[in-house]
Parts: sequence; C-alpha cells; structure tokens
Amino acid sequence: MAKKKKKEIKTSKETEEKKPTIQLKEYQKNLITFGLVFLLLLIVFSPMAFQGMRPGGVDVIGSKGSSHQRIEFEKQTGKTALWNPPVFSGMPIYHRIGGKAFNFDTILNKTFGKILYTYIWLYLIGFIGMFLLLRFLKLGYLSAIFGGLGFIFIPHYMSLLSIGHFAKFRPIMYAPLVTFFFISFLNKKNLLWLIGFIFAFSVQIRTQHYQIIFYQIMILVFVGLYYLIKMLAEKRTKEFLIKLILIIIGSGLIIMMTAQPLFVTGEYTPYSIRGGTGEKGSTGLDMDYATKWSLHPAEMLCFVMPRFFGGISGEIYTGNKVPELKGRQIPGYW
Repeated sequence: MAKKKKKEIKTSKETEEKKPTIQLKEYQKNLITFGLVFLLLLIVFSPMAFQGMRPGGVDVIGSKGSSHQRIEFEKQTGKTALWNPPVFSGMPIYHRIGGKAFNFDTILNKTFGKILYTYIWLYLIGFIGMFLLLRFLKLGYLSAIFGGLGFIFIPHYMSLLSIGHFAKFRPIMYAPLVTFFFISFLNKKNLLWLIGFIFAFSVQIRTQHYQIIFYQIMILVFVGLYYLIKMLAEKRTKEFLIKLILIIIGSGLIIMMTAQPLFVTGEYTPYSIRGGTGEKGSTGLDMDYATKWSLHPAEMLCFVMPRFFGGISGEIYTGNKVPELKGRQIPGYW
C-alpha cells in the first residue's frame, strides 16, 4: 500500500509540472488579438497604409470640385465660408462645419490620421466593438474573432469608401461599440459602462450621418426596452428606476456634447429638400423617395453573397457573354 501511495504522489507531481507556465489574462489575450487584427488590416489595406493611395470614386471627385472654391476662399482670407456658391447656384454649408471644441474626432483625424490612414483605425474600432459585443453575448473566443472579422470585411463597406460615402462608413464602425457599452451598462453596476456609452454615442452622432444614427437609436430603444421590462418582470423595481434615471441623464449629456452639429442641422433642416422648402405646408420628401435609397430586405444577402443584387449602377463590363458590351459602362445594379 505504501508503494502505491508513493506512485500516486509522483503522478500528481508530474501533472503539476505539465501545466503551462504562462497563463494570459482575458484582457491580455484581447490586446494580442487586437494587435494581430491591426497587422492584418495593414496587410489588406497596404496601398492605403504605406503607399499613400486613397479611394477615388465619383463622390470623392465630385466633393473636390464642389468644395474647391470655398477652400480657396478660406486660404486667401482666413475666414470660414458659410455659403458654397458652386452647388445648385449656391447653398448653405455652415451646418456641415465641425465644431471648434476639442473632441475625439480631432484626435482621430489630426493625430492618428497623420500616422496612418484614418479609415484603417476605424476598421480596427469596428472589430473591437463587434468582438466585445459578441463576447458579452457569450460567444466563444474564436467565434467572436471570426464574427468581428466578418463584420469589418463585409464587401459593402469597401464600396462605401470607394464611392466616397465616408460619412456613412464612420457611424457604422462605431455602432457595435455603442451597443456593447449600452448593454453592459444595463447589465452591470459600474458607472464606467455608462460613461463609455455616453462618449461612444456622442462620437457616433458627431459623424452627422443621421440615417445610421436613426438605426442606432432603434437598436438602443428595443434593446433597452427588453432589459428594462425584464427588470420589472423580475421585480427589480429599484434597479429599473436607477437605470432609467441614468439613461435620461446620459441622454441629456449626449445632447449637450453633440449640440453644435445637432442644433445647427435642426435649424437648417426645414429649408432643405428633405425637411421642406421653408414654405408653409411644406413637409419635405415623401416616404417613397426616402425608402427608394434604402436596402431591400432580400438585398441583405449581399452581405454573404456578393453581387446578389448585381454590382454598382455604373461599372465596366468585363464579361464574355455579350461581346458588344465588353469595355463599356453598364448599369450593373438591378
């Protein structure tokens, strides 16, 4: 019996010796993952990262033409132009001018943007947000990584950059992080999650693409209602009231932090084509026009099957089935 006992002790020691000497904590694993994804982005977008190449789509070229006169005026006079003469015989531009107050946009564009192309940083932010959100929703580590990569490498985003829809791309990349902070705040007691949500949502609103902001608000409303109703159903009335009050306070702070673009845009909206013409009874564009530019439900299959709804509205035909169209521009989007 003594011999058997010694043998068991020896086996136990051998097992202890085989344990890995380095055990990474969760945040350390996350940092390594984010670093590797950053390297992947540098490889995928190497022309933008190292060769100074930039998207040159129709809207990119068009914006250079429409803003040239205004930029030259500002260079010569040192004054900020509030009116842009070349567009439709003259249009207000004051509502699109960024605020002078210090904000995260300043850090990203003027600091990080000088080190590396700004939109590579935004891709990284998009991955981090989606990864953290999926981990919070109890997905495995590898599943969250692949989910994050799947999100940022949706082909549609590259088309947005190629065409020049930068204002739409930016809030989309912030969306997972905003949602993650909001859900974390509703489920955890630490107020840092609320601060993170206020900060992230404020930055997202400051991108001024209000279509995506509207979608984000819908997500927050439905997610918020789910968790708040759950609290009431479980008779956590005190927690429900505290969270609700904090959401109201947080919303007030967000409005204050985004007042410059929000209020100025609100002032201009009644006189725009979308908000009206400024005349009595004018209500702006109808629902048909608004939904004409929205994604058809079936078109979401493009996220997993590129070109399911065709290509872009004007593309060069490179196929062989119709020889007479080869090399010509065709309406690829149907």
